[in-house]
Amino acid sequence: TKARLALRLAKNAKPELAALGYRIVSKGQVVRGQLPGKEFEWSEEPDHRQGWAEIEVPHAAVVHAIANYAGIAQHQGWALDRDAVQNPLRASYETFDKGLAFLNEVLARESKSGSTSRDLEMAVSWVLWMLGFSVVTLGTTAKTQDAPDIIATSPAGNQAVVEVTTGLLGADKKLTNLHDRVQAVRRSLAASGSNHIRVLPVMVTSKTRAEVAPELEQAEKWGIYVITKDDFENLLTRTLFLPQADQLFEQAEQAARDAQTRREAQPPTFNLPST
Repeated sequence: TKARLALRLAKNAKPELAALGYRIVSKGQVVRGQLPGKEFEWSEEPDHRQGWAEIEVPHAAVVHAIANYAGIAQHQGWALDRDAVQNPLRASYETFDKGLAFLNEVLARESKSGSTSRDLEMAVSWVLWMLGFSVVTLGTTAKTQDAPDIIATSPAGNQAVVEVTTGLLGADKKLTNLHDRVQAVRRSLAASGSNHIRVLPVMVTSKTRAEVAPELEQAEKWGIYVITKDDFENLLTRTLFLPQADQLFEQAEQAARDAQTRREAQPPTFNLPST
């Protein structure tokens, strides 16, 4: 129920110009505050100044702190009790993978095919489950190779059809296959009278956004929401809080829609013949 927060300054920096803004997140509620430099206990270290301050927090709260100097944000970080995670799904998962050690190891692996790809599919399904989605994995058995890797359903019933790859988006026709499979799911839902259910295509890759940049145009034109290696840390951070799968689905769907609209508004490009 106490958060002990640290602030580190350069030797020649002035503590009175430093401050630590914070957000305490607990059970869906957010409390904001700021600790000015004068409220820290400062000590002189060989190459820096070290400050400490404590604040009261609810049990299992998460603190997001932002270091400021002269009114300008410099750095940010998270503080929490690793033995009291407020997300019950993550708490259950961490019973068997403390600190998400194996999950982080899988997400950090270099892009390879084979078993690495299968491990990534499972890791993505675990993250989606901790975020509050009901998840079915279809891509890990030979009998369902023509299916998407994962279908994740939000509490409201909306579905994310997910394809996972350790390579480029277009490798092994994954981008085209995802587009076609989403259309097939929508047809099946329409035939069963479930037109109200929204379906979002999602491509997850262990490549960085810079590595797949040339392929993003086609993905965005098809309304596909792309998650790259750059996004993994943020997704894991969100597992610290109470699951909000419906909100996540809405945000991803809106982002995909905005990207699609932006692509459609771009004028066509023509390659002029050389003279």
